Amino acid sequence: MSKASEIKAAIKAIVDADPNYPMNVVVQSIEGETCTVKFASGFITSDVRLNATVTDGEDYLLLTPLEGSDVTILSIDGTLSNLVVIKIDQLKKFEFFQSGLKVAFDSEDKKVQIKNEAVNLKDLFSGFADIIKILKVGVLAPNAPSSTVTPDVLTAVEQLEAKINQLLK
Repeated sequence: MSKASEIKAAIKAIVDADPNYPMNVVVQSIEGETCTVKFASGFITSDVRLNATVTDGEDYLLLTPLEGSDVTILSIDGTLSNLVVIKIDQLKKFEFFQSGLKVAFDSEDKKVQIKNEAVNLKDLFSGFADIIKILKVGVLAPNAPSSTVTPDVLTAVEQLEAKINQLLK
């Protein structure tokens, strides 16, 4: 029996699964772009990658599973040192970052983040709320109807509109 066959047989005995096939495991903890998982046999291993490759690049898609949830993993080379998550049953966090645009959904704090290199959606809505709080219109005479908004409010609205156009289609 070759060394590779011996390793595969040992892994199969330890984890009670064939390393050449997808294996269902439970997520124990998350460590950045990797996680620690527990096999049905009770065997625990760490450094299971959440993506096929771990890079420090600026463009990525990262799906982070919920601790305690089931995931399906696969060994890239038949060893325990090269495992990667291929399916997630419960999602804790979704992060997409491409060419300066970031979209993140976080079920832990129940918030969404959308931003690009120039502006983020939260700041836009905060700016809108600030404008509403200071909204003023000119009054021509007592008991007369209001006229247009004052120049400072108009400037604030135009700045907000420009930022919205930088972020949203």
